[in-house]
Amino acid sequence: MVEKINLIRDNRDVAIAALNVYLDKIYKLTDDYFEDGKLKEGLTHDAKLEKFILELRDDANKFESVRRKLIDNDFNLSLEEVNYIALGFVYMAESWRSQIKNLTLAVEQAQAITKVLMEKPTE
Repeated sequence: MVEKINLIRDNRDVAIAALNVYLDKIYKLTDDYFEDGKLKEGLTHDAKLEKFILELRDDANKFESVRRKLIDNDFNLSLEEVNYIALGFVYMAESWRSQIKNLTLAVEQAQAITKVLMEKPTE
């Protein structure tokens, strides 16, 4: 456990960034579906989805608490808190993988268009 906490301490800013990314996603999801704790107008009621999103919102408080500890340089972390930080890293890495995939596709498309545009005319 000491090794994990030392790793978090050594990577404090990145750990905070990972938690920020995860929290931003939670807040975006809840803001997309709910307003003042109620399902937004025009959205179809889905009890399972609503429950899941509201549970995520409740989890946000736990992630916020861990983030606050890191910001305050409080590394007296429980195993559960270490796991919250790990989840933040997992989400951030997956998000980056998705962005890399999308950017790779965009580069390939740009290169294909560039190739056609840069060809000498065949006239």
